[in-house]
Amino acid sequence: MHRHLRSWLPWAVMTSVAVVALTTTVPALAQSFELPSAGCPMAHCDARLSDQTRTLVPPTASTIMIDPIPVGGGGLGCVSNLQRAACAFRGDPTRQSNLVVYDREGQRLWEDGGQLGWQAWFSAPIIGTDGTVIAADDLWLMRVDPASNTVLWKSAKPDPGTPISPVVLGSGEMIFLATKDNTSGGEPAMSVWDSTTGALLAHMPIRDPLSGHLYITRNTPVVNGHRAYVVASRIDDETDGRLYAVDVCDGVACAPRGTMSLSWFYAFKGPSGASPLRIGSTIFFDGRPTAKTGSLMAVRDRGTSGRRVWQRQFKSTFGVSPAHDPRGGLWVHFVAPDGLSLMRLREDNGGLMQEINASTALGVEPGYVAHSVTMIGQAANDAVVLMFGAQPGGTSTLPTYVAAVDVSTSVSGALLWKHQVGATKDENAAGGQFPVLVGANGARRIIFQGSKRSTFVVGAP
Repeated sequence: MHRHLRSWLPWAVMTSVAVVALTTTVPALAQSFELPSAGCPMAHCDARLSDQTRTLVPPTASTIMIDPIPVGGGGLGCVSNLQRAACAFRGDPTRQSNLVVYDREGQRLWEDGGQLGWQAWFSAPIIGTDGTVIAADDLWLMRVDPASNTVLWKSAKPDPGTPISPVVLGSGEMIFLATKDNTSGGEPAMSVWDSTTGALLAHMPIRDPLSGHLYITRNTPVVNGHRAYVVASRIDDETDGRLYAVDVCDGVACAPRGTMSLSWFYAFKGPSGASPLRIGSTIFFDGRPTAKTGSLMAVRDRGTSGRRVWQRQFKSTFGVSPAHDPRGGLWVHFVAPDGLSLMRLREDNGGLMQEINASTALGVEPGYVAHSVTMIGQAANDAVVLMFGAQPGGTSTLPTYVAAVDVSTSVSGALLWKHQVGATKDENAAGGQFPVLVGANGARRIIFQGSKRSTFVVGAP
């Protein structure tokens, strides 16, 4: 189901905010935010949320660095521009920084010193080609230059909603932020920011003007130019799900710049447990037809409406986003009776292209399940490689791993390496995503946070 909104929804009301200048802005860095093409510099790596690192993955998995201090979480954790990485955590800000930037060897380069609170862990930061970082918590959005120890700007959020990973609009001149509900109250909303100055350009809740119902997101928005897609649920009834197409004014063919308008929505049975994926003009996302089943949908943007292309139902719900295989198709995974099943589905009809049992591919006991996103890179022989965290399902004394599996050399998956993260899942597990760092000697590594604690750099010495 879809509904056209543009004809009767008014422009969002502009809202101003004070930009807190904590230090003098460096003129050379006063520019729009350029997103790197490789490494995984944002939530799910790029504006499409493809989970593609677009670079070589580590050929081996030695421990390069463990930072034992940070408290981990269930967020995406870390991002990288190959030379630096930024990670978000959920600790007490009086005792721990919740935004830490690491250099290519995994050593601390900069930390926020408690400027961001524990809700920073809900969002992956964004790191630019220039090494500057944008991060958020429930109160603030900030851009920092770790190399010069400079806070370029820090802006107060107009609503207390918890942000779900800021994303870049267009060529990086604006930042789009969507929020979920917050225990501190207030009305969660979407906001648009100038990436150079930190000025708030627009602020608008997702509200149905006929029913008055408020919709919020628990997933990262996906972007196509200046159109964002937000998978949302009604704040008081999460089974009422909607995929919204949100247009953001670029200031060229419309005004004022940054103003948001809702173009259309597609209604589905929610909630959605994973962030969407965009391939071309089609958005792939999940729903929940019943309490214990999940559905995967493909909805094509037709400009002023969305049309469902296909829908497929599964015997378990989704908590991990689809990942786009560069050969074509999308990878999804869910809990199967004998372990974690990774399925590569066709883009046009959802048909099965490839299936991998992770327990078998990793050479471990049956019953291992995912505890992370699935990220895609390549091996030196151009093989497509999936990287993911795996842990045993249920109560278990078995270890947890992060692994890299070649899915193109062998149809059933060939293990490149696996690296133990915790002795049990109660001790620690690989969480979030696995951005790539390149050491000074050219060695490939990944950086990630544990589900309980610590930052890990693992890869070639």
